[in-house]
Order: sequence, then C-alpha cells, then structure tokens
Amino acid sequence: MDKKKKIILCVACLVLAGFIALCIYHGTSETEIGVKNIKLTVKSGTFEETLNITTEEKYLGDALLAKGLIVGEDQSQGFFVTSVKSIPADPENGRYWMFYQDGELLQTGVMEHPIHNGESYSAICEQYTF
Repeated sequence: MDKKKKIILCVACLVLAGFIALCIYHGTSETEIGVKNIKLTVKSGTFEETLNITTEEKYLGDALLAKGLIVGEDQSQGFFVTSVKSIPADPENGRYWMFYQDGELLQTGVMEHPIHNGESYSAICEQYTF
C-alpha cells in the first residue's frame, strides 16, 4: 500500500473513532443539576392520580423516596418498589409497580433513571410475568 492510501486510511479511522465517541457521549443520559418539575401519574385498578413534583434530586427513585411516594427494598437486581402512595404491589398475583416515561417502560431502575425538568412519568401497578 502506498503512503497516500495509508494516510487516507488513518484519517478515515480517526474520523470514524471520533464519530463513535460522539455517539456514545450523546447516547448517555446525564443528570441535570438544579430544581426540576416533573409529573408522576399513579395508577392502580380504578385509582389514578397525577402529582406535580418539584425536586433537586438527580434520579427518579431519589425524588420519589424524598417525597415519601415510594417504599421498596434493595435486592440483588436493584431497588424493588413494593408500594407507591401506600398502595402495595401484589407479587403473589403477578402485579408489580412498573415505571414509564412518555408511555415507554423505563429501561433502567428508578434509582438509576436520571430526571430532567418537565418530564412526565407513570407508575402503574399491573400484571407482569417474568
């Protein structure tokens, strides 16, 4: 391979590496510092209530714990929410608290999910099979 082709190949590799690094950087959810206003809709059976929450917490679970809205326990898989607004989950009948953002199931646990001002969440006690 001649010198010109090696230089072009090296430049192309550097550009590709930079593009991948940029994608990874923008693909990560960073936390937001400061006061945030979020909404949480709680649903269980016929019960439904939407709450406006103001917090300086960085993660959803911390914000909900600080407001006394969730109770749970640490397990090997992470924090397991056992009740929301004093409404218990019912694991014996396959009903668990599931958390959504804009209708999409969270891909992280509530303790790892970063929050940003203006976001809307739902906590729904629903049938789930593992």
